[in-house]
Amino acid sequence: MSAYPPPPPAYAPPKTRPSVVTKYATIVFIIGIICVVAAVLEFIFIVQPWGYVVGGLTVVLGAFSIICALGMYTGQSWALKMSGYSNRAWAMTPDVREYFGLPPAYAAYPSGAPAPPSAPAAPACPTCGRPMTYVQQYQRWYCQNCGKYA
Repeated sequence: MSAYPPPPPAYAPPKTRPSVVTKYATIVFIIGIICVVAAVLEFIFIVQPWGYVVGGLTVVLGAFSIICALGMYTGQSWALKMSGYSNRAWAMTPDVREYFGLPPAYAAYPSGAPAPPSAPAAPACPTCGRPMTYVQQYQRWYCQNCGKYA
């Protein structure tokens, strides 16, 4: 018996990217391009020192956005995390989390475990036949219609 794990398959089918990921990554990519273009324009037309600071920060923001978008296109979980997925509801959907290789957002109720206990059905009043109400204080069933305990 070999101590090494079996080799990975030679070809793995590509994961299908959810459309919401494609849309979001495209928007982030376009924002990154706009930031880089704006930074270049700031470097060219604004010659004051604050223009270079703002331009440098805009280049960094644009590069960050472009890198995150490219990572999201390829299904890299770091890209989703870096783009701040925790406050986006679409990032919690099972298909998106599966695409990025993340565990489910919410643990599923175990199928083998018994269902949580449900409230017992209200018994019928022996006098009028209507459902009774359980009074926790007295630990007895009470009929609202008859005005008496069972």
